[in-house]
Amino acid sequence: MQNLTQDGQQLVNNLSAKYNLSFDAVMHMLIAVNNGAGSMAQFNCPELGGSGQWMRGGMTMVSDLFNYSLKMTVDNLCNELANGLANLQIFVPIPKRRTIRQP
Repeated sequence: MQNLTQDGQQLVNNLSAKYNLSFDAVMHMLIAVNNGAGSMAQFNCPELGGSGQWMRGGMTMVSDLFNYSLKMTVDNLCNELANGLANLQIFVPIPKRRTIRQP
């Protein structure tokens, strides 16, 4: 897993406090949203009701189908994470490998 920048750390901490979720739950969702290029996520996080999917624009599915509060939390969290990924440097860039040419 890539390390978080200071902005990334602050975003995760702020959202963790805002939504009353653990750091690990927000990180789990951050990685899922990042893997979905900021527009979708598939996740399996016990703290967020188990498995589910999110798509920017309003499609949110959670295991507990009629738990609208959980759906709203997941949707709001994912939207804020997607916005953070689009506007902040969340992860420390991975250094490029230098290739050595053989004679």
